[in-house]
Amino acid sequence: MFLISEGMGKLFDDALEALSMEANVPSMWTPPCDLFETPSGFTLKAEVPGIGLDDIVLEVAGDLVTLAGERRKSTEAQSLSYHRMERAGGKFVRVFRLHQQVDEGKVQANLKDGLLTVTIPKKNTSKVVKVEIED
Repeated sequence: MFLISEGMGKLFDDALEALSMEANVPSMWTPPCDLFETPSGFTLKAEVPGIGLDDIVLEVAGDLVTLAGERRKSTEAQSLSYHRMERAGGKFVRVFRLHQQVDEGKVQANLKDGLLTVTIPKKNTSKVVKVEIED
C-alpha cells in the first residue's frame, strides 16, 4: 500500500512540475502577509524577498490598503534549463479593508531584508464637538 501511495505522490508531483514549467502558464503568487491592530493603529507585514522598492506600490485610501508589485524573473532564468523551479514570481495585488478610518498622511513603510513593514495610524476621531440646537 505504501508503494502505491508513494508512486501516486511522485506521479502527481511530476505532473504539477511539468505544468509549472510550461511557458504558457501565467506566473501567479501572493506574498504572505500579517495584519494586526494596536490601540493606535494597524501594522501590515508582507514577505517580499527579491523585490526592489521600484517594483512595489503601496496605497492607502480611507479604510483600504492596497499592496501591489512584481517579482521579476532574472534574465538568467530564461536561458537556463531548470530541473525544479519552486520560487514563484510575477505580479500580485493584495487589498486589505481595515473597517476604520486611518490617517493617510502619517503612514510609514520600511523594507528591510525582504520584509515590508507598514505602520498605519488610526485617525483621531475622539474629538467632542458641541452642536448648537436651533429652535
